[in-house]
Amino acid sequence: CGSCAGRVISRKQSSCSFSSLPLPKRHVGHLARDGVREDDQDQVDEGVEQALTMNAFTREGYSFSKWNTVKDGSGTSYTDGQKITATADMTLYAQWTDNSSSGSGSGSGSGTAISGFNSNGASNATFSVSATQEVRFSRGNLQYQASTDTWRFAENQYDRVGSDNSLISSTNEGWIDLFGYGTSGWNSGASAYQPYSSSNSYSAYISSDLTGNYAEADWGVHNAISNGGNQARMWRTMTRTEWSYLLFNRSASTVNGTADARYAKAVVNGVNGLILFPDTYTHPSDVELPANINNSAATYNGNTYGTAHFEKMQSAGAIFLPCTGRRNSGQIMDINDNGYYWASTGKYYYTFNTVNVTSNEALASQHQGHSVRLIQDKE
Repeated sequence: CGSCAGRVISRKQSSCSFSSLPLPKRHVGHLARDGVREDDQDQVDEGVEQALTMNAFTREGYSFSKWNTVKDGSGTSYTDGQKITATADMTLYAQWTDNSSSGSGSGSGSGTAISGFNSNGASNATFSVSATQEVRFSRGNLQYQASTDTWRFAENQYDRVGSDNSLISSTNEGWIDLFGYGTSGWNSGASAYQPYSSSNSYSAYISSDLTGNYAEADWGVHNAISNGGNQARMWRTMTRTEWSYLLFNRSASTVNGTADARYAKAVVNGVNGLILFPDTYTHPSDVELPANINNSAATYNGNTYGTAHFEKMQSAGAIFLPCTGRRNSGQIMDINDNGYYWASTGKYYYTFNTVNVTSNEALASQHQGHSVRLIQDKE
């Protein structure tokens, strides 16, 4: 790669190698992605803390938000002008916020990245759901607004709609987060297939798996999530076997002396729920260590975290599934006591409460409104 010598190389020219050149400088490439300027670069002293050059890229209709080491925002983030100590050549990709996207989630672009998640709402950390497949979780539970036909992820992991799910209807201007089985809005042949379906007859709902020819009945496959990339087929629901592997079989980090730490019941911001630890997890040093890890019989209040401490855990990769309860027609029950989360196969759902973490076969329960937490396959 002799043509690389003597000039600053953007990381876009990744075929060039500096392994044989003991340079005293390190190159920091900046890529604008869809901005007006294609690339830019800094040359910084190796091992010396220096500030990044301020962003000079522009993108019509968007505001610059941060830099990230991965194009999709799933890597390490840096603020504009942040001081870094470079020990190797690196590439930083500009991350953008769609100016037309409103806080209600009805905008046309991706949402703003939050701690632990990229701008499409996918977790930076990954979780094994089989011996060969890892996934990323969405930033919050799935929500729907019928009056605008809008889907979004909850703003915070611990957010839940609660009793307002009883207002479910085709004209409801509020949000719901409890859905009958396979109610993505795709006409599966069942009479109850809309997200606002509230029939209390289980036979009105799809009886097939939400896969294969019926994959469009999966909420994440059929719909564009407004703050989750805003494109259909970006997300999906975990299968029954994936849920089981995630909770009971995967290898994971040791946390507070517990090997293969997979989950722990907890209270986050006053909300009961289940914390999921990613395959690789380092607990923040200034946050109390979680107890009763992998203990399905533990109570929620064995671990209690405020928003500031949980945000640090979220940055480290922790996922929180809140106890959202369930809906039976227009009746809401078990809020803050039980979590019920759909699987895409076997008409199964996974539930956790004060005495257990387990799977249940829906059989005659497809009409009940349960939570949906979507995932993306790691590429």
